[in-house]
Amino acid sequence: LTFTVNSPYTNYSNGRECTNILAEFGTGTASGFHSGFGVGTFTTVSGNGSSKALTSTGWTNNPGDYYQFTASTLGYQNINVSFDQMSSGTGPGRFYLAYSTDGVTFTQFGSIYNVITATWSAGAPITTTSYSFDLSSVTAITNQPVVYFRLVDANNTSANGGTVGTGGTGRVDNFAVTGTLPGAPSIITQPQNTTNYFGD
Repeated sequence: LTFTVNSPYTNYSNGRECTNILAEFGTGTASGFHSGFGVGTFTTVSGNGSSKALTSTGWTNNPGDYYQFTASTLGYQNINVSFDQMSSGTGPGRFYLAYSTDGVTFTQFGSIYNVITATWSAGAPITTTSYSFDLSSVTAITNQPVVYFRLVDANNTSANGGTVGTGGTGRVDNFAVTGTLPGAPSIITQPQNTTNYFGD
């Protein structure tokens, strides 16, 4: 999957935004935006233990660019987010997580986190590039028809501690939104009758 000017996944003619990437498992979509991208800079490559990850190149020191994911939390509370993310040495190395219920006003959650360089493959995943955030304290995103999550480029610091370069790449994979059902646990399907003997 390559995002080009005429791709249905690219909104702008200069290829700076991709949208409508459907989840491989479950529901939801992914997108991305970068004000410095040239044409065709969003592509898919081998992920972290998966066959696909979203990668992007052409970074030109534009803090505020982002990867975005949307999902429904209807019926769920205690929302958690987890994902894998890495960069090349000159790719963006400082991000923060933000959330929104309208897609316009975003709130930063937690502190800026560091993204490292790594080698991903479709085989066994590595855990050093995995991140998770417990948003159970944010009641505004519980039981919502759509919630927007962004991984936002925080500044111009690259993964190797220098300055982000135009040839740097960023990559994200395995973004998951999970939650719990409200109320006490309940039996929704009665178990079949059975006889157990002592010691079984």
